Amino acid sequence: MCQILRFQAVEVSFAARDDENIAYAFFSNVIFPNTQYLMVNRFLGPDKRSDVFVEYSNQSRVAQGGITLCELTPNNIIFSVKPQTAKALGILFVNQIIVDFELAAPVLADLKDSLSAIFDDFLIRPL
Repeated sequence: MCQILRFQAVEVSFAARDDENIAYAFFSNVIFPNTQYLMVNRFLGPDKRSDVFVEYSNQSRVAQGGITLCELTPNNIIFSVKPQTAKALGILFVNQIIVDFELAAPVLADLKDSLSAIFDDFLIRPL
């Protein structure tokens, strides 16, 4: 059985490359801002790139790889995840994570740049 985990983000932060050569995107839940979040990141070293890491609501709920699709739309981001990734994140049977948000067009464009650095290939619906 497949399920969707969906939440509205109160905070969206991201960087295409921070001062430690990490590209990341972070989304925290509007209802539980301090306890429910989703973060995806990737190390972008000069000689190699790491796998994509995903973390859900706790540093012990981490998976390496396992995101099969990242789709950005003007109002949300959709991640499709493998079953073993969902298990590692503590969200059994979830195959999609959808984060809804309200972002201004320039901020959305910057988020797109960050996601391009994290994921080799991802879908973008018309922004």
